Amino acid sequence: YDDKQHRFRLPGGVGNPFRCTNGIAQGCPLSVLLLNGIMAVWSRYVQAAAPRTIVRSDLDDVYVTAASDAALQAAASRIDQFALAIGVDLAVTKCYAFAAGAAPP
Repeated sequence: YDDKQHRFRLPGGVGNPFRCTNGIAQGCPLSVLLLNGIMAVWSRYVQAAAPRTIVRSDLDDVYVTAASDAALQAAASRIDQFALAIGVDLAVTKCYAFAAGAAPP
C-alpha cells in the first residue's frame, strides 16, 4: 500500500502509471479493512468526548445524533480534530445540521 501505482484503463489502451499519495485507494482489497478501521477509531474518539451522542458511519459518510446543542458542538469539535490529525479535509458543502425541539417563545 506504501508504494502502490495506479493506471487508468481506457478504450484503446492503458494510461501511464501514477502514485496515489493520499486517501484510500478504491478497488484495493485492503481498502475496506483500512476504511472500517479508521471509522471505528473515529466513532470511539467522537463518542469519548460527547457521550450523549450516537455516532455512526456509512463508508466515508458520518452521522452524529445529539441530545443537546452542547453535545453536538463537542462532537463537531472532535470530528474537526480527528480530520486534522489524519490529514482529511471535510467537505463543508456536504455537511448538514438539523435540530428538532420546541420553538423558542
